[in-house]
Amino acid sequence: MTFPISTFEVHIPSDITQKGLNYFVLGQVSSLVLNGNSWSAAVNGTQPYSVKIEVEKGNVTQWACDCPYDHGPICKHVTAVMWAILNDTLKEVAAPKGGIKR
Repeated sequence: MTFPISTFEVHIPSDITQKGLNYFVLGQVSSLVLNGNSWSAAVNGTQPYSVKIEVEKGNVTQWACDCPYDHGPICKHVTAVMWAILNDTLKEVAAPKGGIKR
């Protein structure tokens, strides 16, 4: 399954996206790093979980989490990182070019 990162929540069950949003808002996502097309992060759940997400040309193409979730293709930890990616991307777009002039 491939889908746009900008509207990922439309392609994932709402309960999973909401749980991921709660993790993101509570600051459970840390160490968010972009390396090429691959994002990686740690998500603190019942223990720390490692998440990797590939985003190519604005589309999520692959994801992985080392949690034991087996009730569907995407867990709340992956969606928490997707929220973090969107937040990080929006911050970058909103940042003034050349700094703030006073």
